[in-house]
Amino acid sequence: MNYKVIIYLLVMGLIFSCGSQKFQLKQKGNKDNARKNIILDYLYNYTEKSKEFFFVENFSDTKRLYVFRIEKYNTVKPAPSLTDTIGAYTDFFPTNYYEKDNKLFIWHDKNKRLDKKTVVKMQEYNCIDSLYYKGDNVDGAIIDTGNFQKSLYYFVCKENISKYKKRKAIWIEPKNYPNIKCLK
Repeated sequence: MNYKVIIYLLVMGLIFSCGSQKFQLKQKGNKDNARKNIILDYLYNYTEKSKEFFFVENFSDTKRLYVFRIEKYNTVKPAPSLTDTIGAYTDFFPTNYYEKDNKLFIWHDKNKRLDKKTVVKMQEYNCIDSLYYKGDNVDGAIIDTGNFQKSLYYFVCKENISKYKKRKAIWIEPKNYPNIKCLK
């Protein structure tokens, strides 16, 4: 066999293997599958360092779209409230995670109880602020108003969760959501 053909095949194999991430995305599924798709896209396109952690917020749902926001934690970490305990439901503290390539993606699921496995994984990434506990007189999560950053919003079609658009912004109103041709 000609060496030029062998080199050509090796180069083409590398090109196709590097671009194969999009083929890992699921087309059908629920909100959890859609979340995993956007995490894979985010890993493929945006992350650099290892041992980073990100919050994947279920921002909103419309009739046709799941809307997620991914934020990289820089200085503010999730802090448990005094009522956040293993085996109980939480108001905002993360209850789920997905780990891949030394990156941890965490989110709150109001229908899932906090479990020890999630807390241990968050401790491994040093992403729990255990020095500060939110008291009952504080309403909601602590927001650092001096450090607003643009987040990455994903708009995922419910009918085909492999179709999505993304935008960077501090905040996006529902009237400004992108138009996505979900059924094609």
